[in-house]
Amino acid sequence: MGESLKEAVEQTQQREKLEKQIAQLKAKMKKGKQLGRQMELRREIMRLEKESVTHFEH
Repeated sequence: MGESLKEAVEQTQQREKLEKQIAQLKAKMKKGKQLGRQMELRREIMRLEKESVTHFEH
């Protein structure tokens, strides 16, 4: 039981870290002036969101 609680806490922390990264990238994308850089950030956001769904949604 202790292991599953520990795993749940670790997953929550990983999810929060991913969500924070996504939020930071979205903020950078909004501030960005260069279209190429905005597209690069958008691809990274999409990758992180996909990773989040893949790892944390069951």
